[in-house]
Amino acid sequence: MKKSKRVLVSLFSAALLAGAATVTTNEIQNANEPQAGKVQAASYINNYINQQGFGNPSITTYNSTFTNYFGYRNGVGKPEGIVIHETANPTSVISGEVSYMMNNWSSIYSYVHAFVDHSQIINIHPTGYGVWGAGPVANYRYIQIELVREHTTDNFARSVNNDAYYVAYLLKQYGLKPSLADNTGSGTIWSHNAVSKWLGGTNHTDPVGYFSTWGYSMDQFYDLVVQKYNQLGGSTGGNTGGNTGGNTSSNLDSPTSITDVTKRARINGSSTNGVYYLLDNTFQSFGSSSSYNGQTYDVYKIAKTKNGVEMALMGNNGNGEFWINTNTLSYVATTTDTTTSQQNMMGSATMNSNVQTYYYVNGGFTAADRFGNQGVTIQQKIQTQAGKIYYLVNTTRGLRWVSNYDLSSINEDKIVNQTAYNGTAYMNYGQTYYFIDGGFSAADKFGGQNVNIQQKITTQKGDVYYLVSTNRDLRWVKASLLSNISTVGSVSSEESFSGKGKIGFGTQTYYYVDGQMITADKQNTQVLEITKRIKTGDGATYYLLNKQGQGWRWVNSSDVTLQ
Repeated sequence: MKKSKRVLVSLFSAALLAGAATVTTNEIQNANEPQAGKVQAASYINNYINQQGFGNPSITTYNSTFTNYFGYRNGVGKPEGIVIHETANPTSVISGEVSYMMNNWSSIYSYVHAFVDHSQIINIHPTGYGVWGAGPVANYRYIQIELVREHTTDNFARSVNNDAYYVAYLLKQYGLKPSLADNTGSGTIWSHNAVSKWLGGTNHTDPVGYFSTWGYSMDQFYDLVVQKYNQLGGSTGGNTGGNTGGNTSSNLDSPTSITDVTKRARINGSSTNGVYYLLDNTFQSFGSSSSYNGQTYDVYKIAKTKNGVEMALMGNNGNGEFWINTNTLSYVATTTDTTTSQQNMMGSATMNSNVQTYYYVNGGFTAADRFGNQGVTIQQKIQTQAGKIYYLVNTTRGLRWVSNYDLSSINEDKIVNQTAYNGTAYMNYGQTYYFIDGGFSAADKFGGQNVNIQQKITTQKGDVYYLVSTNRDLRWVKASLLSNISTVGSVSSEESFSGKGKIGFGTQTYYYVDGQMITADKQNTQVLEITKRIKTGDGATYYLLNKQGQGWRWVNSSDVTLQ
């Protein structure tokens, strides 16, 4: 997916910026320091980093909000390198960037693994899985890191120091050796600019322009990564790619058995207990479990290791995310009440505050998180042997099951008719939906475009939804969001016709497919030969306008001036 660059405009970020306006003595540039926008000696920033002896910050891990888990092209836990981004936002701070992406990825179609600034490294998605940051080719190959813009030389130097450290750390973790791809199109370290140049699927050029304002380059950044990599005990000799799965000091031993389970557990995380990936049959740490403290996850597998350690594969919604030592877990009991009926449902409700939500696993409900105070759409309904009722609702945290007692203003509805529909309309700005498991789930908001209509749904309460083809793929919308709805009728007669016709600017054209007129593109003013005429069941007439002697497009007679 193509990544959007944007400027955060909110009271929250404004408050953060106001707090960040206080500059310490160490951050004030003096006359001897280089200024942003001026070319400096090639070694200045790296020399400054070494002279100052900057340390390496700890890596903070947040629970990911990105629900589209997918492995790299070689498998989960097998990235081939790292893409370096920068935020292109001169007014933001790292907390604002992290918050914005974690809360808005589904509408901006963008997510990365981590953000780095002059004082922090914040990981927001397991690096063993891909993200949406640099186009479809790179997304299935590389870890992706965003560098937050800085405003003093000292902070810029600290930020690239931290970024280079994290890149080196990840390369070593995944058994990769540093090599720069920018000049050759092959390597383990890529700028977003190199991805655009060599792999395509994106047109961004970061961080090259931002680096140049500080007299810095990807070549110099690569030199710094190599330095950090060597300090971590890596060796830059030999091959420059591939996952060798080399052990690190944070590795556990290898599993001797792995068993499937269906359990639910709460994590008792701490700074001394790790979370791990299973790479090449070896457990490798990627951080501490402290940021997972108090969180509840499904348990999918239990592994026993050679040294007698028991490890659990944790995740949600069927996706295994990480392994953790079972001595950090408190298992949560599942309900014994069985389901007597489960049906697809449409409708809406209001979720009360501080509601206990559930996952439905193997015929039973297990406790998830507590939250609420929001409007939700209903997708399914379950009734149990004990007479309890649960609704599957679409919330700001994803799909959750909720007891009917924890919902108010419940408005049940169901589909009474779903048919194919061939037509066109203008889609105004508003809410769009996905149709999942018999119910509508809120997608993104957009509009202001002409669309083709493919299906129509009518509900028991009389609501009408249309499936339309937009510039963001297929979406369902309420009929009230559409204007100028027109139906393209079926063909009732077809005959040869000899003549010429003129069409005006922006004329809608059509294909004739399987007895139906299907909307095509719009064409500009021109005079063309007419070879056929069709009449449809709704009384409309269409001409086939022939371009350069070849059958071309059908046009409504109301848009044709016969010559």
